[in-house]
Amino acid sequence: ADLMAFQYEVILESRRRPELRGVVQELYDALWSTTEADLHQRGVTADSDLGVLVFAALDGLVFQELPSPTQTALTARLRPCATCSN
Repeated sequence: ADLMAFQYEVILESRRRPELRGVVQELYDALWSTTEADLHQRGVTADSDLGVLVFAALDGLVFQELPSPTQTALTARLRPCATCSN
């Protein structure tokens, strides 16, 4: 959770410090690519638009859970997704 909080803080800081925007774009590019690869491994045919959409949904769930001291709620929400392609 600390890593995700740090990443969100860097993303927000990039609004004030343009020199961070390239780093943030590289982060998002890597996350989108990883999401697409994971979808592909699960047998889902995913183009980059679907990868971005799935990543955005997951990103929103993680952001909602950051204030929580545990990740139990997030884990419970994502558990059905872990088996959705099986």
